[in-house]
Amino acid sequence: MALNEYALLNSDSESMASNYVFYERLKNNRSGYSYLYGRIKPTLSRYREEIGESLVDDSKVRAMAEAELSKEIRVLQDVFGTEIDASRFLAGGRLNDFKELYDGLTKAINSTLGIKEIYERNVTLIQTSKKRFNKKNELLEGGKKSIISFYHTYLIQQIEIDLDDIAKGLEEVFNNLPPNKSLEEAAKEFLQVRLRETCKQAALRMFSPERELELQAELELGLSPAELQRQREAYQELYFALSQEDSNSSPFVQQLFDIYKVQDVIKALTEEIDSSGRIASRTRNEKGKYGIANDATFKQIGVNIHQRGGLTLEAFENFTVNTILKKTGQKGGSVSSGATGMKADNIITLEIDADRVARSLAESYQIGSGSENRAKNVQAIEKLYDDLKDVRNGFIVYSSAKNYTYNDKFGGFSAGQEQNISNFLEMMDDVSRSTRKNYKTLMGIILQLGEGAIGEKVLNKDNIENLLAQNIALFLFDDFQTLGGESPGPTAIHLMDLNGIYVPLSFILFLLADAIRFAREDVSRIRDVASVRINVSPILFPTAADQRKWEKENEATPIEAWNEQRYQAQKSTTIRAHFLKNFQQIITNFLTI
Repeated sequence: MALNEYALLNSDSESMASNYVFYERLKNNRSGYSYLYGRIKPTLSRYREEIGESLVDDSKVRAMAEAELSKEIRVLQDVFGTEIDASRFLAGGRLNDFKELYDGLTKAINSTLGIKEIYERNVTLIQTSKKRFNKKNELLEGGKKSIISFYHTYLIQQIEIDLDDIAKGLEEVFNNLPPNKSLEEAAKEFLQVRLRETCKQAALRMFSPERELELQAELELGLSPAELQRQREAYQELYFALSQEDSNSSPFVQQLFDIYKVQDVIKALTEEIDSSGRIASRTRNEKGKYGIANDATFKQIGVNIHQRGGLTLEAFENFTVNTILKKTGQKGGSVSSGATGMKADNIITLEIDADRVARSLAESYQIGSGSENRAKNVQAIEKLYDDLKDVRNGFIVYSSAKNYTYNDKFGGFSAGQEQNISNFLEMMDDVSRSTRKNYKTLMGIILQLGEGAIGEKVLNKDNIENLLAQNIALFLFDDFQTLGGESPGPTAIHLMDLNGIYVPLSFILFLLADAIRFAREDVSRIRDVASVRINVSPILFPTAADQRKWEKENEATPIEAWNEQRYQAQKSTTIRAHFLKNFQQIITNFLTI
């Protein structure tokens, strides 16, 4: 289905599509521009009414949801032989039918691309993540977390355990130093190998049923001893798989090594080696062990732990999918795409060689350099589909991983970095002309919201934000042209990996369509599912004198001043999106274990 069937507005307005910013002061302009005020203000009033009417039309979002659901069911059936019947819900749309459908669908997806016991454990953690008090009646801050949130602590613990052995190994390196190699070179080579093993052992501690960091939290879940034991052993398949991998060739270990900046630890440790090959300036505690938890050398392991939690969830998902597909002998695999800046953190292939995806991405990006330009990501997706145009029966799964702690401050999952208008329009350059024009028109309307612009007191900013929220799928994935329909080559489906639970995109879209349907009674329900915030700067030239001063300083004409205003407005006006603010309640209402 082409994106223009989901265009936000249909308009032939050259004025708005131009993205010029029209000032309120044009009303009294004496230089011939006052006619613009008389034309633009009624146009904005018409848009205000049109946007208000579209806020209660759920048909387009529901059509997208149904198309995505059809693809999700087809993946389960064609690849895994799992039958899901959605006919009763699609015919009647009753709440109980919806609950039954998505309880079954979500379990099926999480049990085929993930491990059933881990899914059940994560559902339990989210459902019980609320204000809790300990035995002293003290409030415990934050909610219960999935295991990946603890990895940085396990890593520090493992380094504590390994540091004596590392010190002995460095002394041995010094005593057997080849004549053609410096101590620094030899030490770095040793530490590269040794600390990868440390990363692996920290992950095994995380997967172990004896992981002490979670013991107290698990005891508070109210599970029976048998249920508690089963959930504590949920990771045993991954524990066994990782234990069989070489720490220096494991992609999972390499991702952890990179995420937690272990290379920086190696650099710092190397700088501390004295001429005898020992780690200098390091004191031991009363138990004779090196105390490093607060050591500056290792502090970077705990920096940005929330961001790193999301990256670790991405790595965990990648490892899990590849472990499952290897075990079942199915063709495909998971390729990490998060390093490129793409919205999908992993691209999973089913019945397609995953190396083809990896090669295509490597050609589109310098892997590891990152990219904040979403237009570049869209081009990479287009190249990927061109590279896979011969595939007829395979599937691509785009998965975006989000890891958050649930507490009273939780405001929903971020849909990614803020997009400025300039980047948004660049991203739309390659879509059809009519669709591109519609989005340029909408961006032009948004630019009229700034202080001093005509639309500041004419347009309803909340309504425009809600209108964008209805198109949340556009913000969640870079392959937006495949959303709500079929794509050339392999069939694409879209999942959100939210705290270790795969949530299909159709689920989010159906929730949004339902919220839109009831918007006449309560438009705020839309923001419970998807919320968009627009930030617009004041106009560049508040007075005619300000504009004339700029023109004089830059030897510019009035039209050049208008162009400068447009450029600055497109660059500084930003859009940020969040979704599923009430995720914990959704999990409680719709999913069982």
